[in-house]
Amino acid sequence: MEVKIIRNKLKNIFFILALLIVAQGKVNSEENKIHKLCLDARDYQGCINSNKGPKNNQNIITSEKEQCRGDKPIICIAKKGYDFIGSPKIVGWDYFEDPTDFTVTYLQKVPYKVKAKGEYGRYIDFSTIIRTYSGPTAGTSSTIIGGGTTNCYDSGYGTFTCNSTSPTIIPGKPSTPGGIYQSRFRVVLDCEDKKYREYDTYNIPSIGRTIRKKSRWRALSSEKASSRDKRIAKEYCSNIDSLITSDFNKFK
Repeated sequence: MEVKIIRNKLKNIFFILALLIVAQGKVNSEENKIHKLCLDARDYQGCINSNKGPKNNQNIITSEKEQCRGDKPIICIAKKGYDFIGSPKIVGWDYFEDPTDFTVTYLQKVPYKVKAKGEYGRYIDFSTIIRTYSGPTAGTSSTIIGGGTTNCYDSGYGTFTCNSTSPTIIPGKPSTPGGIYQSRFRVVLDCEDKKYREYDTYNIPSIGRTIRKKSRWRALSSEKASSRDKRIAKEYCSNIDSLITSDFNKFK
């Protein structure tokens, strides 16, 4: 009886070891593919990290249980830890995740006070931050259409005149590294004139550029003002002194 039990245990152990070997083989195979892909990269480690993709939800650790509400999207108040794409959470902000687009959106709950001409008391600001994981893209080479031609003719005076045309060259597209890209949409409220202005910063991985835009001042009573703009103005414009200082410095 004891021998039979021991044999069964050994079978189970060998079965588990076989599974581990197969799993490790898959991991090593994937790592070798990524290694070969990144051999010629300028930033080898950065290439390795970006090709491994965002972190799995099961590996993300949050120190405290979060308070969540709603459904599609489920909005939670961020605690210390990392979101599902592997970036540190913005503690105290509302956030929701979109796994289909590898995107996390953070909404600032309490605004900051803004210094203008050395003083506080008139302006406040708050932001929406969107983080997106984007995989690396390969560059493309330039395309040459047609060929250059040169035509020469005798002018009749012992000299030749030549005209040349060049081929059409369509420039290629540079490669873009993979990683987490962050865009910020900031709203500045003028509590005195009851107006607001938007300052947007877009990071666009497909073109490898950062684009900055700002709107004109608009009245909070206008149709373009969001309910969030109006709510924050109503709740915090009368209590600016108690707010944390903003890093916004356009009015100094």
